[in-house]
Amino acid sequence: LLFIVYGNLDCWDKYSPDLNQSFIFKSKSLVLHEEDIHMLNPNIIIFNNRTYYMWRRWDSKSLDSTLVYVQNEALNSSSLHNLTTQQFSEGCVMRLLPSSGGTEGEEIRGQDMRLFVLGGDRLFGVYNHGTKFGEWNRYYHGRNMFYVELFPDPSGRCLHGRDKPHEMSMAHEAPYMDEKNWTPFEYRSHLYLIYSFHPFRVLQILPNNTIDGIRDAYLHLMDTVSLAASESALWEWGEVRGGTPAYLVRGEYLTFFHSSSMRCEVHSKKPPLTYHMGALTFSAEPPFLITRISRIPLHEAGFYSDAPKQGRFTPDVVFPMNYFLSADGRDIVLSFGKNDRQGYVVTLDYDALINSLQNITNVKLGESKPREEGFEPYSFMFSCSQYFDKNYCTDLLHKHHSHGNPHLRR
Repeated sequence: LLFIVYGNLDCWDKYSPDLNQSFIFKSKSLVLHEEDIHMLNPNIIIFNNRTYYMWRRWDSKSLDSTLVYVQNEALNSSSLHNLTTQQFSEGCVMRLLPSSGGTEGEEIRGQDMRLFVLGGDRLFGVYNHGTKFGEWNRYYHGRNMFYVELFPDPSGRCLHGRDKPHEMSMAHEAPYMDEKNWTPFEYRSHLYLIYSFHPFRVLQILPNNTIDGIRDAYLHLMDTVSLAASESALWEWGEVRGGTPAYLVRGEYLTFFHSSSMRCEVHSKKPPLTYHMGALTFSAEPPFLITRISRIPLHEAGFYSDAPKQGRFTPDVVFPMNYFLSADGRDIVLSFGKNDRQGYVVTLDYDALINSLQNITNVKLGESKPREEGFEPYSFMFSCSQYFDKNYCTDLLHKHHSHGNPHLRR
């Protein structure tokens, strides 16, 4: 049972060939491959009729530099199925430039940046980065979430931020906790972010927020605007965590997420992890409710065996970062990274993907109330107890664990 529930997908092929989901995949292109450095979090997005491909480089000389590649024209349907690095021109290292103008500025060294278009004509990057508040240091010192508006340079080959990034903080609820992988989406021209998936918690920036009577235009406290919990386990392959932005498609939001669980070598003292990706949908109007989710991780034959690794016991990593629809709406173009060495773009059949999802039922809505003390921030019980009765949250947690998801933080 351990091999089937927690093993990696190569093991699944041995035990259950019917789990292969090749019918969803229409094409797969290796866009970028780096042998000697870490190449992480490859993004793809169309903005101002140009296709930008962005990734994060990590090595001893350039810690977390964000590189941008650009294609002069937006992708057409024929090029979707055969993307290569040669189709893109190397652009630049992304920087924060002064609002007064100029071309010199510090590099943007954040992690896991999601590119996201808001209002149809404004491009943003949402990412996490180390932070230290100054006079607010007692509230938070660690890794927090940021957003920055991005602008193409006059040549269109580079994307840069202007002025300072905006920090989004949960310090008023969970001081000293690292924050990562919030999922951005647009609702009525405003930025919303998914904080957690179980319970399904959606945040918005608090208007006119202050800390100790001090207001900072670049520091934003976050407010929960919607929270719901499913009484059934969402997913059996680790805690569902953020991946791509969520976009409104055919009347509902669609996002691709990531999770991780133990690999086949269960005899090892420290079995390596396998990262998985899946898809889920949620309702177009608040209260936001998850409506469907993948039955099993998205993969096809050889999905985990064709990317280099540093050693036998290093994780098999697949990390979805962004997607867009083809012009006719039939295909999903999804960008993801593998093993911190490769960047892939796959074309998925939209109808086949949606039809493969399972419905989520037995959803209960929560109402904001004072949180229960004694729970580790930001655990499931911490989040849940702010909106539901403690006993209900405990029952939910037990149901979740009994369905094979012991990785959720209590």
